[in-house]
Amino acid sequence: DLDGDGVDELVCDVTWEMGGHPCVRLFRRMDDVSMLCDDPTPLLPEPASSLAWAGHLRERYDPETKTIRIRYLPERRVRESPGSIGEEMYEEIACPILLERLSWHPATNAPVAPASHAESAESAE
Repeated sequence: DLDGDGVDELVCDVTWEMGGHPCVRLFRRMDDVSMLCDDPTPLLPEPASSLAWAGHLRERYDPETKTIRIRYLPERRVRESPGSIGEEMYEEIACPILLERLSWHPATNAPVAPASHAESAESAE
């Protein structure tokens, strides 16, 4: 339970993007639907450059601090050094998981039936 609302969230830290770069996916239940967040970059304190999306962004979950560590290319670094993007320009930061800052979409097209429906079906038999 990342936000203290009594509903457990699942942090999946064993996912890789094309090229083998690690990424984090978050799952939670909202109105009896399994929801997915597949982009934790809104947790960053500043915009990431779109130039970094070519496989250099890395994410990993740190269970000790309950944060997502994101390696990214800050937009300000690109403005400071136009035309010369190197590894030294990337930064890594531990981002607290603020669920309200993330975008969510259904993890499947079908809603998951609440437990009360399953119990009703069993008692009807």
